[in-house]
Amino acid sequence: TVIAYVSGNVYGRYLTWNFVRSNWSLFLERYGGGSFSFSRLIKYVTGSFTTELELKEVERFFSEQGDQGSGARAIRQALEVIQRNILWLETNQNLIQNCLSDTQSCFCSSLP
Repeated sequence: TVIAYVSGNVYGRYLTWNFVRSNWSLFLERYGGGSFSFSRLIKYVTGSFTTELELKEVERFFSEQGDQGSGARAIRQALEVIQRNILWLETNQNLIQNCLSDTQSCFCSSLP
């Protein structure tokens, strides 16, 4: 729970990602790849990533970990969320920038 809360902060997301990677074997041993806590850990730590670099980093890390057993599903879902985040940002970034720079003609109501 603490890791989830810290990862929700813009400054904490990288701290938690680095912490989880450094302690991956401990988390895997303690919670097992298929536990609900393990799945939530992956979701919270990677769920706010929005760049291709972060996506590649997550893909690389998990590919180096070998067989994740039933935790593989949570990893696939995390990668899908990052891909959706990237797409959403690419689609809406200009609209958001325009909205923030010109409050008189804000089109934020048209955001999905």
